Amino acid sequence: MMRSSIQFYSLLFLNIFLAFILALGLVNFYQDLKDYFNLKQEVKKAELKYREYLQDARFLKENKVKIAIFEDSFVDADNPLLFISYLEDEAKRNNLKVGFIDINQKEEVGGKTTSKLNFRVQVCGDFKKFSTFLGSLEHPPYILNLNSLNISRVEKKVKESHQEKCGFLKPGEIKAVLEIETPIKISN
Repeated sequence: MMRSSIQFYSLLFLNIFLAFILALGLVNFYQDLKDYFNLKQEVKKAELKYREYLQDARFLKENKVKIAIFEDSFVDADNPLLFISYLEDEAKRNNLKVGFIDINQKEEVGGKTTSKLNFRVQVCGDFKKFSTFLGSLEHPPYILNLNSLNISRVEKKVKESHQEKCGFLKPGEIKAVLEIETPIKISN
């Protein structure tokens, strides 16, 4: 009887031990299964991000020329001279005189500077030629906004001492002041 009781306790201990190992294995198996599904979700997210990256890269490659043209349509903050030269060349092409009154960077509330330059330009000459000049500003190589336009006509001969930004004016000529705002390209 003693032997059977030892066998009984041995079997009971063995069953308890096996149940413990099995339970421990199930817990580990459950944790491994949970880790597997989490990893699978992370892989799906990574695949989606990779596809987005490929689409972005493909878009950039396919639209490289368009992007370059768009970037070139901004005035360079470090060198607004190209934009100034463009305006001067357009005026000269139309036999107009041009003078710059003011060039500044607009400020927002709180002292934060914006990414826009403001130009106050005086253009003088024949009205018809000025109209042609304005027409050329409809399709410029730069993004610009004509905020205001003030045109006045010279009625009588101007004294030699009264010189405008764009030179002396003759009777019948016009003097126009344009306020132009243009976004700037900020260098990295």
